Amino acid sequence: MTIPLWSSNLILFWFLLVVLNVFTSIGYLTEDTLKGELWPTTKRGTYTAIVRFVSIGAYIPVIFLTAGLSIYQYMLFNFSVWFIGLIAAILWFTKGIETGKGRSLSEIS
Repeated sequence: MTIPLWSSNLILFWFLLVVLNVFTSIGYLTEDTLKGELWPTTKRGTYTAIVRFVSIGAYIPVIFLTAGLSIYQYMLFNFSVWFIGLIAAILWFTKGIETGKGRSLSEIS
């Protein structure tokens, strides 16, 4: 495993942290773009509030539930969460509404 390498090398750890945050930021930007394309303007604020409330609300118990995990268990937990996200992204790409697949914004609205 690579854990001993990045957990003992501060420069490598910070580099990996920055790279991870770049991908996280791309995810947030994509999310905001999809909100604008798919959610009606009159409901967008409500839907955004619900999504953020659920995600932040779920994060709090996860902190307590994972506090006692070893680094290997925590990485497995995170891998599981990322895998679920990957499956959801694939399902959305294949079954969801994508304006890039030839559908106009007015057609979706």
